Amino acid sequence: MPTLKPASVTEALTLSQDLRPEDESEIRAMSGHKPVVSLSHGV
Repeated sequence: MPTLKPASVTEALTLSQDLRPEDESEIRAMSGHKPVVSLSHGV
């Protein structure tokens, strides 16, 4: 059975560096920020 855990800042930073170009563009369009900023704020 899958388990959930809170995301960490380290995971947000890692994810922000491994986005598809389409995902990066979507994050920038929706937030107006770089993905690393938006994902870190989510943590």
